[in-house]
Amino acid sequence: RAVAMGNDGGQAQLWSMASGGVLRKFSGHGFPVNSVAFTPDGSFVGTGSDDCSIKVWDAATGGCARTLVTDGGFVNSICFDGSGAYVAAGCTGRKAKILSVADRPGSNQGVDVTFKGHTMLVRSVAIAPAG
Repeated sequence: RAVAMGNDGGQAQLWSMASGGVLRKFSGHGFPVNSVAFTPDGSFVGTGSDDCSIKVWDAATGGCARTLVTDGGFVNSICFDGSGAYVAAGCTGRKAKILSVADRPGSNQGVDVTFKGHTMLVRSVAIAPAG
């Protein structure tokens, strides 16, 4: 069992809930990590940052599997859908986005759905369990 945490130094860590020790470090953002989320199967950790990107990390190796750059501003919040193929992002540019993160049949790599019309920055997002 593990918990993921992000910090102001542009890094996230995976911590053991049993020992309280660091299991993995995820380094690569140039600015604070505002949000972390696990894919439903726990195999990947997503991080959202003030560098306007989302990174998807392999939880077992710590390697960066994918970097998604948003045009919505700083990424305040992220969450994965039930399949782990899509990530939602709440951004400071008054936008919420859905991005494809997996090269899978039906995942439409590069899908970029933007929810516009927010009058303030978007602090949090969630995807319903049924999608």
